[in-house]
Amino acid sequence: MSGASDITPSPPKLRQLLALLTLNANNIVTIDQIVEELWEETPPKSVKTTLHTYIYQLRKLLPIDGADTALPADGTAWPTMTSTLATIANGYALRLPRRAVDVHHFATLVSKAQALEAAADLEGAAATFRSALGMWRGRSLSDVRCGPLLQAECVRLQENYRSVLERRIDVELRLGLHNELIGELSSLVTADPIHENLQGKLMLACYRAGRRSTALQVYQRARVNLDRELGLEPSMELQALHRAILSGDQSLNLDAERSVGQEMKGPRFDLSRQLPPARPHFHGREAETAAITEALRAGKSAVPHAVAITGPPGSGKSVLAVQAAHQVRDRYPDGQLYATMSTADGRSADPNAVLGGFLNAFGLSEDQLPRMFDERVQMYRSWTTDRRVLVVLEDVPSTTALEHVLPTGSGCATLLTSRRRLASPSIVLPVLLGPLGPAHGLRMLGSIVGAERIGEEREAAEELVRLCESLPGLVRAAADRLGKNPHWTVEYLVERMRADPSVILRGQEGGTGYQASVEHSYRSLSERAQRAFLAAAACDRPTSAGELGAVLGCSREAAEELLEELADFQLVTVEHAVDRGIHRDLECRMTGPARSVAATLAEHSVTSIKDCGVRPVLRSATQSA
Repeated sequence: MSGASDITPSPPKLRQLLALLTLNANNIVTIDQIVEELWEETPPKSVKTTLHTYIYQLRKLLPIDGADTALPADGTAWPTMTSTLATIANGYALRLPRRAVDVHHFATLVSKAQALEAAADLEGAAATFRSALGMWRGRSLSDVRCGPLLQAECVRLQENYRSVLERRIDVELRLGLHNELIGELSSLVTADPIHENLQGKLMLACYRAGRRSTALQVYQRARVNLDRELGLEPSMELQALHRAILSGDQSLNLDAERSVGQEMKGPRFDLSRQLPPARPHFHGREAETAAITEALRAGKSAVPHAVAITGPPGSGKSVLAVQAAHQVRDRYPDGQLYATMSTADGRSADPNAVLGGFLNAFGLSEDQLPRMFDERVQMYRSWTTDRRVLVVLEDVPSTTALEHVLPTGSGCATLLTSRRRLASPSIVLPVLLGPLGPAHGLRMLGSIVGAERIGEEREAAEELVRLCESLPGLVRAAADRLGKNPHWTVEYLVERMRADPSVILRGQEGGTGYQASVEHSYRSLSERAQRAFLAAAACDRPTSAGELGAVLGCSREAAEELLEELADFQLVTVEHAVDRGIHRDLECRMTGPARSVAATLAEHSVTSIKDCGVRPVLRSATQSA
């Protein structure tokens, strides 16, 4: 490129460090990883000083904080390699425009080629695969001394190259370029005589070129080489291909392959509509629904946007998300994707599996999916770039979990729910749910069990909604119990709930229920916050940070941090207690249903309320409240 200069450092270790940071561009490389790569088991005594010197020298070499120049579509010119080498936490991150790193550009081209192949554009796929492979000028990092981390990366890159090369050859065989491929495949087989996939491709190319005897000779050479080098017979697949060539099997002909492809083209690539059904008896969220649908129906923005619905257990986050998604699905004709981002035990779902499910929805079969996670990310981004897709993500555990599953197209949007309060630049509308309120709770109860039945026991119904804290999840659970037991009066259910709140907290058989939702949030807490939750639940009045600190044997400041964590997961509400107009202490409040679940957890947990050190003074204060 005109005006460009080579800034590659000459010292081997400096070059090695730059390679490590570049291959991990925009991600943190820890000091421990750098030390392992540069010195393995024998770092110098002055390792920190030496490393700081290397970082200083790199910062002098690299152009800092320039503009991200767009790369031409044909990849012939690279953008100016502007950068920032930042110190972050216990490591460093080299900030680079993604397309300035050839590894990333290679992955982008591969994903584009795979998408073209899936859409049956074989000519475009072959050309794009060739562009990607054309970026390789030899073995990766050939001029860099490689330690354990870079060596592992070289192996990964080489496997990627071989995989893409074979994919390109497959596409060109389907295009009928068998004559053109024979020379290239012969060279590849000579270089790697025991690579059975390449042997099979060469046999097929020779057969389609009318050179059946050559194809049979390729098989015989492969058999001899495998026996001599490994003591093995050819694989079942290679033997089956050999038999098919001997018998002149018509399925090997190009026309037969194309006809199969035409049969599978069409419905195989239809996009899925994955939204769960909307729930009936939806009440009390009209304002929130209007705000969400307005945000999701907005015209194209510069970047795809997200709407986040958060709220305590039982507040109806999932029901609202699905309801709103159904109302705007016409705005996203290319599909509505749905995934749950947390497992039952509170861990993050495997993002690789989530992306695989999305790509399956776009029509890609399992054998068409890239094995490497980065490649799946690139393919997903390619698919969503020019489409209008709504992605609904259930129970997102953190902003980190969003990084790879957000669509990239300006016509796309994401609607997500989370039990935590999330902050992300992509979130244009945060929606925080609370209780429905008594009137809406009563209306919801009447819509499910019948207004007449509720009207006959108005006071009992109002008490039932109060015991449910006007949370739609609990009101629905109570209505379900009344529906399954038509001989129960509302007053009888109220008495049952006062005696044993679990009568509705567990929810329906096979359902998640309020109790399961609270337990899920509890498992996501740190161990200290779990103890704080159980301790706060032991007091049936608002609890200050000072009191909680005394119970847990920690400072008030430490107790405040634990209360903030509980509030982050929306298991408690936190506010400043005011004394004579001055904020004196943080104070937390917890609902009755949450306390009931905490009592159950304390009975079955190693970390019981007694273990938390709840002292008699707190209990006596509770009794006097």
